[in-house]
Amino acid sequence: MPNNKGSRPERSIVAERVRVDREALGMTQAELAFRMDWPPERVSLIESGKRDIRADEVPRLAESLGVTVWRLYYAPGDVVPLARAAG
Repeated sequence: MPNNKGSRPERSIVAERVRVDREALGMTQAELAFRMDWPPERVSLIESGKRDIRADEVPRLAESLGVTVWRLYYAPGDVVPLARAAG
């Protein structure tokens, strides 16, 4: 579960969400790699937590999995801090 101190979510959380959402679609790692125009081994590295996803890849990855960007980072029930108003 992501911590609530404003730092980036754990790599393992995103990795698990990618795997779960891909499998829910009945999609193979090779199929997701094809959709993302990635080498096939990249999905395996991401799902095993050995490689990060670049920020510019996240929206397209979410779209390829049929989920929101939010879904990749947070689960229902996670407590997410609100940004403070400037001033």
